[in-house]
Amino acid sequence: MVTLSDSLVSASSRPLTVRCRPDLTSRKQFYHGSPYWIVKEPVGLNYFRFQEEEFAILQMLDGQTSLDEIKEKIEAIATKVYGADGVDYDRVAEQKIETFTKWGLDKLPICMAKTHLSLSHDSKLKGRPTGFRVPVRDIRPSVGAGFLYPLLGNFSTMPGLPSKPAALKVDIDKDGKVVGLF
Repeated sequence: MVTLSDSLVSASSRPLTVRCRPDLTSRKQFYHGSPYWIVKEPVGLNYFRFQEEEFAILQMLDGQTSLDEIKEKIEAIATKVYGADGVDYDRVAEQKIETFTKWGLDKLPICMAKTHLSLSHDSKLKGRPTGFRVPVRDIRPSVGAGFLYPLLGNFSTMPGLPSKPAALKVDIDKDGKVVGLF
């Protein structure tokens, strides 16, 4: 029987009902010297490749984790994987956490979005930097894909382009042939 005190539990402390399917299998493998986790979905025979921190978030989907615990785990990833001293949430991010919880989106998994040029949120910090805090400036829903993604630092969320797009190498030579495609 649910008591009044049970119903007064903070929304951010409620357990998530999302959990990983028990039939998923995973194994660690190395590609170009970097560790990745390969997860096999046996029904559709699909394979998914996750970086270490992404796989750690996937493991959080145990049906018992609350948003407060996810914040703690985001901080653990930021400190242990990225080398940060901690995580700072902007007011907008805090407000969106509350809003998404009210909308029932608190049950969605989290996928952290940051620059690909550094382990930190700052593309200028190379190697495994220390002495910085990860700013979570915003959190956005990707409801169709089924996750929330906190934005760490300032970067564009457009589809990934390299720092020098390949289109800059495409040209037409003096004979009228296209060059630079391959």
